[in-house]
Amino acid sequence: MPTVVAAVTARVDPVAAFRGQRLTGRTVDAAGQVFVWGGGTYRFSSGRLWEISSSEGRPVGFYFEGRATLSWSAGDPVADRVFRGNAERIGGFETGPGGALLAGFERTFFMFSGAAGPDVPRMVEGASLPEVDLEAYRRRFEDDQLPAPEIGLAAAGKRGRYFEALIQSTKDIRHSVDEALAFDETLYVVEKPPGPLQGFPDARLVRTAGRRNVEGGPRARPRLAFDLVAIVLDVRERDGEWGSFEVEETLRPLEPLAAAAFRFFSGRTNSKGERALTRLSAIELSDGTPLQFSFEKDVLTVFFPTPRPRGAKTKIRLRYEACLFRRADSWELFPGGAWYPQPMPRALFAGSRYTGRVTVRAKKPLLPLASGEAVRRSEDGEWNVVETRLTSPVRFASAVAARFVVREDTRDGVTFRLASSTPASDEGFQRLAALFHRLRRLEEGGSGASRGRSSPPTRSLPRAISGAFRRQ
Repeated sequence: MPTVVAAVTARVDPVAAFRGQRLTGRTVDAAGQVFVWGGGTYRFSSGRLWEISSSEGRPVGFYFEGRATLSWSAGDPVADRVFRGNAERIGGFETGPGGALLAGFERTFFMFSGAAGPDVPRMVEGASLPEVDLEAYRRRFEDDQLPAPEIGLAAAGKRGRYFEALIQSTKDIRHSVDEALAFDETLYVVEKPPGPLQGFPDARLVRTAGRRNVEGGPRARPRLAFDLVAIVLDVRERDGEWGSFEVEETLRPLEPLAAAAFRFFSGRTNSKGERALTRLSAIELSDGTPLQFSFEKDVLTVFFPTPRPRGAKTKIRLRYEACLFRRADSWELFPGGAWYPQPMPRALFAGSRYTGRVTVRAKKPLLPLASGEAVRRSEDGEWNVVETRLTSPVRFASAVAARFVVREDTRDGVTFRLASSTPASDEGFQRLAALFHRLRRLEEGGSGASRGRSSPPTRSLPRAISGAFRRQ
């Protein structure tokens, strides 16, 4: 699948220096070599390693032909048992000594940053190059629903560590150790599906066989490059299934930040079954400085002109159009869909606790709702508008629109608001309102009969109840 092309003029590709690989002719005997990357141990029994350089001449990896094995362990008995179960279901691995996942292979494309390169004997010029088409080998993996490894190499630069192996086997394998962006290690099995995927006619299925934290196993505390601490979202539904978005995000680096990775949808299937790609028109700092970026396969990587200092808040702004409003009397921008950039690692949603503001414009007669406390409702021509504030840190923001009927009930200065596409009866509404206010009083620390007595708030209530009311 091609990389999403953003409509940003005069954009420099920050990954260009790592593309267009070629064999340099430098080689070394691989027999007896042992490489360790993360939880993976590569043992070579025969064959040769050939150095690969980028189009600019910098070494970026090795091409291997011969016989070798990969043994991978998460470093935790419980996790290893789970991952062995994964491998039994999806294939691609056998069980090795100690319960590790084991795979044999004869051809592999290793890519790594300078800081992640293995120690090998001095390479010498080979008498002849192997008959291999590197581009054809890479194209074999281009349709996987994973970003290209060159993005990680660019983000790692000279100091960061990034490694990825593209292993051609019975079922192809990708092994990634990322200490530059997502700070996790993942083992994938990729294969063609039995039939075409809707909207992804050339895609290969990507299945996770194993995952561990680069800091020391699956139970280690996630390491983050930055926190997302504030957002400003402006959403406008347009004709058809398209809408326009303006987003401002405030990042707080937890270490010097040269690049930041986000989960962000690169496209979706429209009502005609076609793949509609997200159209980026701008990514910039708050002062208007354009930022270099790479955007493909639901991952947006932003590169800063100079590393952002630790703790120094940085604002980035984005403008884009997206096909997200498949309308059948309602639509929803749901949290898991990454309809605005959300920090990596994608599986943990770590670092996603932020405050901010959300403004949503929905085509009449739909009425929009959004996460947070509603501070304004209005009409703007053909749109109904709602503006909300996220006063307490949240992990996600969502927005919905439908032919809602809204009813309210205020008691003790607290408003219960019910929006329903099927209007509730008066009796049903009053019962819901009474239940809400009773639960709210319990959560606040006392009922009407015990008001004035100090008692701890009830912690057994669902979190949704505790955040469902606001003082007016």
